[in-house]
Amino acid sequence: MPTKLESGGNVLLWSGWEITLPPASHGRNKDGSWSAWGENWTVDASIVEMSGRISASKLLGNIEPSARIDGNGWIGSREILNATDNGRSVFRLATKLCAEDIFMSCWVSFFSEYQIQFADSIVQGVTYRAPQKQWWKIWQLFGKIPALSSGRADAQKARAAHHDVCAGHGALLRR
Repeated sequence: MPTKLESGGNVLLWSGWEITLPPASHGRNKDGSWSAWGENWTVDASIVEMSGRISASKLLGNIEPSARIDGNGWIGSREILNATDNGRSVFRLATKLCAEDIFMSCWVSFFSEYQIQFADSIVQGVTYRAPQKQWWKIWQLFGKIPALSSGRADAQKARAAHHDVCAGHGALLRR
């Protein structure tokens, strides 16, 4: 059953992704993807997760510099496609948005080339926030890494704490 956003707003997708939409209806599809739609536009998104510490740049691959886009927590590529669907011309802003170990394929479909800026604004409304790694939570429990208001650890303090913990293990092993 679709959810209606009468005034627009943020929609939390999954795996750290969210999107800001104008007034729309949205929901998960049977195939696991997600869609949103308004009067004369549609957004379709699929999220693919990987393991192995694959950088966003590597996931994105070699692209033309003019096709590169940057967003909130991701880098990506964009391409405008034009096709015929049910006898009607349809434009599609096809994007691939990448962060470490994850990417989102996001397509914004619309009927008029005058809607390209609108489609770009939908894509720029996508945010990626990496889910907190479980080992951070464990280290926080033992007081090794202080939590910040966002729940994430400060990188310098994390490196220092990691160094202290590793040095402590080394001292234990030398005893």
